[in-house]
This record gives sequence, C-alpha cells and structure tokens, in this order.
Amino acid sequence: MHIVTKFLVFVAAILAVLLSGLSIAYTSNAGRLRAAIQTERDAAAEARAVAMETNAAAQVERQSLEEARAALQAELASLKQTMAALQGDNAALLAENKRLELTTASYQARIDQFTAIIDAFAKLDEARSNELAALREKELKRAIREIELSDRINDLTGQIDVSTETNRRLQEDLVAIRQELDRARSGETTIAASGKGTLRAPIGFRGRVVSIDREASGSVLVSIDGGSTDGLGENMKLIIVRGSQFIATVVLTRVDLNESVGLVDFLGREGQVEVLPGDLVQPTVTDI
Repeated sequence: MHIVTKFLVFVAAILAVLLSGLSIAYTSNAGRLRAAIQTERDAAAEARAVAMETNAAAQVERQSLEEARAALQAELASLKQTMAALQGDNAALLAENKRLELTTASYQARIDQFTAIIDAFAKLDEARSNELAALREKELKRAIREIELSDRINDLTGQIDVSTETNRRLQEDLVAIRQELDRARSGETTIAASGKGTLRAPIGFRGRVVSIDREASGSVLVSIDGGSTDGLGENMKLIIVRGSQFIATVVLTRVDLNESVGLVDFLGREGQVEVLPGDLVQPTVTDI
C-alpha cells in the first residue's frame, strides 16, 4: 500500500474517532441545548412584548411631545406677536415720551417766562404799593393838616362870631348908655337896657348848659346852672360858647334861685350849630 494511502486511512480513522466523540457529546447535550434555546426564545418573545409595549408608550409619549411642541410653537408664535406688539407699543411710547419731553421743555420755558413776568409784575406792584403807601401817607398828612386847618378856621370863625356879637352888643350897650344918659339929663328914671330891651348880665358870671328843650314852634329853650343868687334876672342876654367857638345867644325867660331858662337865638345859623349840655354860658361883653 502506498504511503499516501496509509496516511489518508490514518487520518480518516482519527476523524472517525473525533466524529464519534462529537456525536456522543452532541447527543448528550442536545436536550439541554433545546431547553436553552426554548428559554432564549421565550425571553426573546417577552423582550419583544416589552419592546412593543415600550414602543407603544414611546409612541404615545412622542405624540404627546409632538402636541406639546405644537402648543409651544403656537405659544412661541403668540409670544412673538405679543413681543412685536409690545415693541410697537414701546416705540410709540418712546415717541410719545419724546413728544412729552419736548412739550415739557416748551411748558417749562413758558413757565419760566410767566415766572419772570410775575416777578416783574410783583416788583411793579411792590413799587406801586410803596408809592400808594407814600401817597396815602401824604394824603393822610394832608387830611390831618386840612382837619387842623378846618378846626383852626372853625375856632377863628367862632372867635369872629363871638367878637362880632360882642362888638354888636357893645354897640347896643353904647346906644343904651347914651339913651340912659339922655333920659337922665331929661329927668327920666329907667334901668340900664339895650336897644332891644334886654338887660346886661353880671360881667363875672359863668355857667353851663344843663338841658335843652325844643318846643313845637321850633324854638329852643335851654336850662343853665345859674339863677338869681348869681345876679341873673329875666330878660338878661348871654352868649353860649364851646371853647373859642360862638354857638348862639340866649335871653332868660325864667329865673329861679339856682337855675334859669332862656330862649336860644342862633342868629340865622340853625342847622349849622347846636347847643349841647356842658356848653359855657357867659355875658356878651367878655374877653374870649
């Protein structure tokens, strides 16, 4: 036999031994392998079921996420629109703010102008007020001066009236004295009387008006605090003065011990002067 053939036979024998061993091993492990394969198949089926459930849950979650994304995209679009509107409003507000700033500056300029005008008017009013105060003070001084001059004129007028009345009374007394002298020379007996038939009061007499009474006929009667004890008598003529102002004359119509009543003669000045309680009563011939 050829060497090659022998070698091939030897190899075939070895392979046959190995194949038999593998057959025995395969036969002993076949049941176990089938159980493992079945277990793997069951695990694979369970895994497929879990994967299907997971896929279903993932699909639902994906759909939910898609919906959420759509909602978010819609909200984003709305926010973009709102932002665009707000940007427009902001631009409008900025423009309005700019306009208001310009208006405020204009108003401030006008306010400053008005303030300057008010200050000028205030200074002018102050100057006018000072001038008016000075004029009022001058007017007041002038009025006081006029009052003083008027009082002085009234005093002088009263003095003139008193002097006139005194002068007239002196002339009457002079005429009465001359008539008395003529009667004395002719042997007639009379009492000293004036041209109008009134008697002369005592030179030193001084009295005051106590009360005034106006009759229905318009005549004014006065009561004085002097009577027969002071040398007064009916038909005596006196004058009424207030200070240096001549008021009127009075002819006594009734004389008591300490009080007398007389008829007042204003000498045509009724309504211009009046007799008041406390006025001085004195003879017509006196130094005033």
